Amino acid sequence: RIKNHPIAHLIDGYVLPKYNYTTAPKYNKYINEDDVIMPIIENELFDTAKLDSCFGYIDEIKNSILCVRVGITDIFNLFSLRRPKESTIYSHPIGARVITDLLIRANALNLRLSGPVFEAYSTKSKAVLSEEVKAEVTMGIYTKSTIHPDQIKHIEQQYRVTKSDLESAKLLISKSSSVFGHRLVMQEIATHLKWAQSIIKRADSYGTI
Repeated sequence: RIKNHPIAHLIDGYVLPKYNYTTAPKYNKYINEDDVIMPIIENELFDTAKLDSCFGYIDEIKNSILCVRVGITDIFNLFSLRRPKESTIYSHPIGARVITDLLIRANALNLRLSGPVFEAYSTKSKAVLSEEVKAEVTMGIYTKSTIHPDQIKHIEQQYRVTKSDLESAKLLISKSSSVFGHRLVMQEIATHLKWAQSIIKRADSYGTI
């Protein structure tokens, strides 16, 4: 119905909530290659067979997927819990396990994972949010859903790259030798080239520090 709506041409993309092994085939039949999609996986992360099936459906439409998002609040609800706001999600064993597992699965399909929502937006909580995003950057997670506009600047600040990393990245892109040293650190094109390309893209989008 949305696609047939008179304002459909104004829609940039679609969020698919509760994307799972039963809803996925229903979603997928309406998705075209020119659509931009973000499926949200919420409540079957502890059933390997169902999760395998879910990612099988994701593989079918992966060319349309911008990123995959984890509905972490729904996951915590399964345990009658609420995600912590005084510490990062990665300090909690459930959060760390769920996100790490999804990150590996998404990476196997060459897809990006979006960091989970951080529910608090008080002045005090901004430091924890920044620490959470900083941890995500070390994991290769460069997108995060926000629940308040004030969170955006704190998230994007963590996506900035250091000038030394940018310098190393540019050398890796331009060097012809496979292994060399820079700033007393080994630089290897075979294993560091993708990192270098990511660093340059982030610097172009978010700047340096």
